[in-house]
Amino acid sequence: MIEIIAVDTNPRHLEELRWLFLSEWGKAETFESAISAVDDDEIVGGLIFTTYAVPGSDRKGLWINALAVVSEYRRQGIGSRLISTAESEALRNNNEELYVYTDVSGLYLQTGWIMVSEGGKHSVLKKVLN
Repeated sequence: MIEIIAVDTNPRHLEELRWLFLSEWGKAETFESAISAVDDDEIVGGLIFTTYAVPGSDRKGLWINALAVVSEYRRQGIGSRLISTAESEALRNNNEELYVYTDVSGLYLQTGWIMVSEGGKHSVLKKVLN
């Protein structure tokens, strides 16, 4: 059974997640906590946040920085569960909106995210949290 850990600070999990991001994109930033998908104490997916400029504004907002699921665990709803947990955590921390820059906009659009801009393979989307 896949468990979603909303605020995972387990050093071993964070290192496994960093390696997952590294293998997926060839780079990985350092982070102190994550939302993790865990199967029998092994990381099978995860998500991290960042703070970055909001499109068309001079303010900063909360963004999903990275989302990845191990290939053999894809198409099981884990990505959607990670996003849903991210939305809950963002709202719990008094954020009114959550943003993402992604090449899989369909994953977000099916759960109420709004297209902000499109360009090439990537899009910026936002979710109004309530």
